[in-house]
Parts: sequence; C-alpha cells; structure tokens
Amino acid sequence: MDGNLIWVEQIQNPADTSYAPRSLGLANDTCLFIAAYKEYDYPEPGDDVIFTSTHPQLFAYNSNGNQLWQREFDPSTEIYWFAYDIFVYNNTAFLFANNTSFINRLVKVDINNNFTINTNTGLLNGMNDVQLTPDSNLLITAWSRYRISKANLSGSVIWTQIFGTNLPSNVSGDEMKATVQDSIGNIYITGRHYGLNYGTPSYTNADILTLKYNSNGNLIWQSRYEYGINNADIGNVIILKNGQIYVGGNSQRVGVMNDYDYVVLKIDSATGQLTGSYRYDGLASGNDAVSSLFVFDNGNVALTGLSYINGQYDWTTQLLADLVLSVPNVSLSSNLLIYPNPIACSEILTIVGKHIKSYSIISAIGQIVQQGTFEANDLQTIHIDNIKTGIYLISIITDYGVVTRKLSVK
Repeated sequence: MDGNLIWVEQIQNPADTSYAPRSLGLANDTCLFIAAYKEYDYPEPGDDVIFTSTHPQLFAYNSNGNQLWQREFDPSTEIYWFAYDIFVYNNTAFLFANNTSFINRLVKVDINNNFTINTNTGLLNGMNDVQLTPDSNLLITAWSRYRISKANLSGSVIWTQIFGTNLPSNVSGDEMKATVQDSIGNIYITGRHYGLNYGTPSYTNADILTLKYNSNGNLIWQSRYEYGINNADIGNVIILKNGQIYVGGNSQRVGVMNDYDYVVLKIDSATGQLTGSYRYDGLASGNDAVSSLFVFDNGNVALTGLSYINGQYDWTTQLLADLVLSVPNVSLSSNLLIYPNPIACSEILTIVGKHIKSYSIISAIGQIVQQGTFEANDLQTIHIDNIKTGIYLISIITDYGVVTRKLSVK
C-alpha cells in the first residue's frame, strides 16, 4: 500500500519463444490470473516464410508471486484469440474468446484450474466491456457500434439490442465508449453516434448519444448532444449520481478539422432531459478531452483529461460546482408557445418559437412515445398519433437550450 515493490516474476524461454501478456484479473486477493500469448518458430532473418505459432495461455499466481499453474489452450478447439480482458467472478476467470472461425465462446477456469467451455454463446464479435448485472448475469457491450447483450453466467445470450445506425454499410464510426448500471439493472450507455444525412452538408457528424435501457433490453430514452451541425462530439465516460447521469468527453469547438473542448453533460436519469452542461477551451485552443469524472455528494464535479497542442501534452484537472444549463429555461420558455394543450390524439400540436430543432414526447415512466426533427421555421406542427390518454412531458430542443413542458393528451 505504500508503493514499495513486493515481488517480480518473469517468464523466460529460449530466444525463439516470446510471451505477450494480454490482461490480468484478481480473485479474492489471493489468486492472480494472467492471460498471455506464447509465440515460437519465428522466421530466420531474411526469410519471408512465416511459420510462427501462437498459443493462448492462462497463468495463476498466488499473492506471494508463486506460480500455481499454467494452462495452454488448443487454438483449433478452445481459444484462438482472446476477445476481451479477463472478467473474474466467484474465483473464476471468464475468458471470452474466438475460435479460428471467429465465433465467440466462453471459457471459464477457476483458481483450481477446473475448465468449462460454451462453444455456442450467440455473442457477436466486437466485444468491449463485461459487467455483472444486479441479477447476477453478464452485461456485454460492443466497441464498434451501439450494441449491448445480456448473457447468463454460462455465456449464453438472453437478449441483444442494437441501436440503429445512420451510416452506410461501408462506413464504421458509431462507437459505444462507456456503460453504467443502477441498482435495479437499468443500463446507461454513451459514446459517439453519427446523425442523419451522412455525406451531405447538413449531416451532424458524430454526436454524444446517451441511451437508457431497462434490464430486459427495452429502450427507455435517448439523449443526443449536438454542438453545432458538423462538429464531432464524443462521450468517453459516464457516471450515475443523485438521480443524474454525468457524461464527460470532447466536442469540436468550431467544426470538423478543428480543435476539441472538454464537455461535461448532466442528464436526468428518469427522463433523459439535459439539465446541465459545461465546456472548456484549453490554452491556445488546443485539443481537450475528458477521460475521467467524479461526482461528490454535494453535486460538485471533478474532471480530468488530456490537453495538448503542437506536440505538447498536459493533464488538466478541474473542480466544478453543480452543472447548470448555460441558457436559463425560464427566459427561453417564455418565448415558446405550444397549443392546444390539452390535445386529443390524432390532432395537430403547434409550436411557435425561434430556432427549434427537435422534440420528444415522454411518458410518466420516462419512455419516449414520439419524437422528430424540424426544418428551419418559427412555426412547427406535430401530428399526435397513437398516444394514449394521460400526462406527458414534451421536450423541445432549440439552438439556445431545452424547454420541457407538461402535455395533456385527452
């Protein structure tokens, strides 16, 4: 605990053999699992014929640094390539891996070197993170798209949800960067997600898209942060605190090919409404990206990340008071008219205001029941369709902020 080195162990073999560590995991503070690749039969210098063999390995060490055992996996029948870092639960290493056909399977090895394998999990490639759910299942997120899966402890998929993309099939850009769960299994994710009209002057480039799913994989709400039309906005970290979701990331300041600012968003976890935001342009308009957040009980926000320009790299750490929207909703709301209210299903709702961009109608349990975007106009209309009688919130996003009103459907 005082930072002094306790022990070092090095695995050595003849000169033509190499061990490349992959990841490690700790079980009950007594057993250390280490995944690695063993490579041998390297080509001779000047020889372009490569016969190098790669075999996945798993090592177990005790807390004193003594090796307990070593296991080598068969690449053809067990593990060809580790698909994710070690996840440890109940003194067992969970190794999500691919076979030679890149089909995901789950290999489990406990601290006594007992081995089980599920060769037909139903999981898709591109795994990014594995977490335990409150009901003792596994939450698995992707890295190259907005996809989450819930699997049991044997690795078999219970459900998978993929949030759609606006990109053509030959373009990869959507990315899920961070995930957090609450005590009842609701799932919150953030990252970057490209908007509509890709390849045209009006497309929104990458936006910070934050989603909430319940424990059954049903989408509850979505919150999209667009700073300007063609800026790139990326969420890197997500925190749940005091009923609010905090997202930290980076957002281009004045459009594509320009520098990034720190950005921190505060979102109501029940409704998905933006309740606070913060931006920081570092010295000399360099690139600034939030990589970690901490939220105190009193609502203060600590953040840190990288600030760099012209090859000079620094960490910039800040402590903020509770985040608030830069444009007060009170003054914005007074200039916005919504009628009729109450309204009957199948009637037309009219909105009058400046620079209105989009709307969402949200139920009492936080589900988006209708949403849409607007063309540039000071008068907008919405056809209220297939919405049950009740009290809703209508959230209207403008260039100046967010207005939320109660909407009664009769």
